[in-house]
Amino acid sequence: MNVLRRKRKTSGSSTLQADPASKKRVEKLFQKKFSYSPNSNKTIYEMPSLSIACECDEWQIEETQQMKMTLNAVKDKLSDKDISSWHGHTGQMNLAGTVISELRENFKPELCTQAWCKFYEIVSTFKLIDFDIPEVNSVHLCEAPGAFITSLNHFLISHDYQGTWTWFGSTLNPYYEGNNVSQMIADDRFILHSLPYWDFGVDDTGNLMDWDNFQQLGDTCCKMGSIQLVTCDGSIDCQDTPGDQESVVSRLQCCEALAALTILSPNGSLVLKKFTMFECETVCLMYLLNCAFDQVEVFKPATSKSGNSEVYVICTGFHGSSTITGLTDYVKHYFQNQNGGVQMLFNRDCIPDTFISEHVACCEMFTSLQRETISNNLDHYPSVSDQYILWLETMRNYCAEMYLTKFDLKQIPVNCRIGHSYKKKRLSHTAQSFKNDLTPFDQKRHSGTFTQRNNSNSLPWQQRVHLLDRYSVKPPKIIWCQFESLLEEVDCKSCACGRPVDRLINSRFCDGRLIQQMQELIQNTKDYRNSSHAPPLSSVSHALDGLVHGCEESDSNTLEVTEEKSSYTVILLSSTPQSSDTDSSKDPRITKVLHMSSSSIQSPDGGNNNVFYVDVTTDSYCGEMEILSQPSLLSWTQTLLKTLRMTDSLIVRMSSCLTRFTAGVVYLLGHCFSKIGFLQDTDGTRLQQLLICEEYTGTPVLVLQQLEVIQEKFDNIREECIPQMCTLDSEHETNVRSEMETSTECHSTTQISGKKISQRSRRALLETVSLTVLLNDSLFVASLCHTNATLLRTFVRTVGDLERERYPMQTDRLE
Repeated sequence: MNVLRRKRKTSGSSTLQADPASKKRVEKLFQKKFSYSPNSNKTIYEMPSLSIACECDEWQIEETQQMKMTLNAVKDKLSDKDISSWHGHTGQMNLAGTVISELRENFKPELCTQAWCKFYEIVSTFKLIDFDIPEVNSVHLCEAPGAFITSLNHFLISHDYQGTWTWFGSTLNPYYEGNNVSQMIADDRFILHSLPYWDFGVDDTGNLMDWDNFQQLGDTCCKMGSIQLVTCDGSIDCQDTPGDQESVVSRLQCCEALAALTILSPNGSLVLKKFTMFECETVCLMYLLNCAFDQVEVFKPATSKSGNSEVYVICTGFHGSSTITGLTDYVKHYFQNQNGGVQMLFNRDCIPDTFISEHVACCEMFTSLQRETISNNLDHYPSVSDQYILWLETMRNYCAEMYLTKFDLKQIPVNCRIGHSYKKKRLSHTAQSFKNDLTPFDQKRHSGTFTQRNNSNSLPWQQRVHLLDRYSVKPPKIIWCQFESLLEEVDCKSCACGRPVDRLINSRFCDGRLIQQMQELIQNTKDYRNSSHAPPLSSVSHALDGLVHGCEESDSNTLEVTEEKSSYTVILLSSTPQSSDTDSSKDPRITKVLHMSSSSIQSPDGGNNNVFYVDVTTDSYCGEMEILSQPSLLSWTQTLLKTLRMTDSLIVRMSSCLTRFTAGVVYLLGHCFSKIGFLQDTDGTRLQQLLICEEYTGTPVLVLQQLEVIQEKFDNIREECIPQMCTLDSEHETNVRSEMETSTECHSTTQISGKKISQRSRRALLETVSLTVLLNDSLFVASLCHTNATLLRTFVRTVGDLERERYPMQTDRLE
């Protein structure tokens, strides 16, 4: 494979030259490696039986505990540093900080991130790939956003590998609305265009620690054949608990390691991210890896920030899973008892003192390097002298040059990238106008100092409510949805099913911070969720006002205004028959009101201004209203699209549009009317809005087929999982409402209602239109993001103001 070489541009204008001592300091960045004794010398190391790991108590190594205390003491000095200012400072102090920019400018790697740079350094330093074998199969666990994969692809092509490379990735699903943003990477730039190569498990969550998902992982690997390489890059956001990082991430990393030991083929290699390694569970895991592989080394890439605890455990020469006594039984026990306190532990006498000594030396090496970096950064904070900045510029340039030379970077042809056939779309004028509402890739944003965040999290609700964002709220106007011509790509077979979403804490169609604040208000306020519905005819009048008085701009230069019609016949729909058809309205535009049920629905004769109205929301509960109303929304949509006549209009009172399920239904409706849009329906105290579908134009065959198959799939899942379907919805709503009202903490709410849902159903329909189709329609995504942001901002501002009036701020308590 031919590769392109590009001469590196000379960057920087420093007049200084790198002196030998400074050069040596940079060179040491590439030498942060600790090697445990090779397997050939481990004559006294004995592979422990995992069957005993279930019965051991915790123990400690005095030396590593002392290191932990010393390191945390240094970290404590950062507690009063503003996180944004500190990150900017450490970025400036990072000697390898310009490597990424140099790579992007001169070699244009695919998905070039810091993770890309780290893995390229790893795969170039250690022999992980045998270029003589005809097939290389790799599995990448906890891999989002996918930079290890694109980095490996770049390495194989630039080193002219002639064989066949097959890969697949697994990670927490960024599209599953029940996944916590703080525990996953939301960046889907690469994932979206390589979805067939990603495995999110049987429940679509992507949670590797789930036993059923682990089993599916094994089945997928069996189909691939021999697995030569497994990478594990999992982590959990610990910025609010930096002193407990090892214990917080420990179980995830043990699950990754156990998965790798199960799926790797003999002589295979493992790359496992770790942090500090002070605790006994990590010691036991490291000992197990040393017994299972010929060589285990701990490596901190130069492009890994020196001030953090991140290291990579590189294991080569796997002996095979059959050499690990009791592996299969222990893996099942470990995964199935994740809440039962099962740990990766051996008795202290099972581990030789020689290994303990090696491990202590390893911990001391990397802990010392981290302490030294943090102390150096503190010495130059908050301002760096001009002379030191000049020296830093010289050293950063030297480091980047050394990286490019040491690892022989080359540019590969564009058509050799994994996602080469996917071109980044330019946003239209409409999408550009909504760009502030588009969901950011990384929704894990922190601000202030650690002390401030810790103090604010411990405040009672009466004080914490004053810290919520106060968004500006505009008078409600219709937000018209825009679409691209992608309907022909709809395929009902590809719609995902999985674990029911019990609590909405993440959405591809809304900023995570808004959802977090919405949920915080819902948990802590009870007075406003019981506010009464607006009467149906009042909502219809509100929609007609919106049509007459204008809407959100649908183009940069035009404002659509619907011409007012003289009279309307309103058909109020409900699930139960209504007898009266003589209701009157104060709105003179509404000349006739009819009531119809789902069994008797028909479009009235005589007149072109028929407006159907249906309410799919629940009576009083607003927390997970969107989830609870999904069956009703799907059912009514299917019924109405078979009944409406040309030019009939439809108004649906609904909740938010955060889930893939709801977004898919709206997408299908959008292809059946001249235009559809959203209009806020309440005073802001409820998560309710009106979906206005103007002038029915007919239902395309593809839409009807999609709805029929989806409804069948939906019904089949309910029949399989729910014995008593007739009482499910009311029981679920009652259970969730009572749990949300009595619970005051996020995690306890999720555990309680999640337990109930798992008892009634382990499976649900999560999509009504394939997510690939939805996300490839950039206009539609922009419309939904804007709609949801408008609705949630209004709710957060309105309910937040009411709460702030109820609990006036006491300044002295917030200081």
